[in-house]
Amino acid sequence: AISGVKFCHENPANAFNDNVISTFNLLNIAKKLKIKKVLIASSFSVNNFKSNPSYYGFTKYSTEQMAYSFRKNFNINVAILRFSNVYGSYSKHKISAIHNFIKSSLANKALKIHGTGKQSRDFIHVSEIIEKIFNIIKSKKLNFKYNLNTKKRTNLLNIVNALNSISNKKNKILFVKAPVGYDIKPDKTLNKKKINRKFYNSLQNTYSWYSNNL
Repeated sequence: AISGVKFCHENPANAFNDNVISTFNLLNIAKKLKIKKVLIASSFSVNNFKSNPSYYGFTKYSTEQMAYSFRKNFNINVAILRFSNVYGSYSKHKISAIHNFIKSSLANKALKIHGTGKQSRDFIHVSEIIEKIFNIIKSKKLNFKYNLNTKKRTNLLNIVNALNSISNKKNKILFVKAPVGYDIKPDKTLNKKKINRKFYNSLQNTYSWYSNNL
């Protein structure tokens, strides 16, 4: 699937084909071959789709509704996995905040932040995602929806501060206009909250991987 608010907004036809049509094809094949379990990767962007209807969110919302229809009408054992913001090793292709920050830091370029940077996100390391998916695969009965997140939020400025510590340098910040559909609403409750040690260590490991693989 195609991820990313900006890319989907700029390439709506590609996003529709890769995210919606491909999901239909997979569900249809699962129906014909009587596949026992089908897991669909979705996004937390569906949660606030009505208040912030990004085109990326639309593609994920559409696939969830389609999966629900297949589950109810064709008895397909399908589950929706809503991912929060995933980061970690082997992600050079990703263009989300943490990945862009690390790439820019290593290249001695300014870290681009959409809006004020006070908007909060739930970030989850790829290892946690893998563990959660594996447990879902092993389960005998699938629920329809699973939230794969940490239930802890932090804002982008806190991540920049952590990367300053990890990189041992003061990274420059460039505040830029957010792309259409990008949520930049400040989370005032997290302005002074530091990231926890587990998140910091995972961020440090991710930075180390990038420094050895770029």
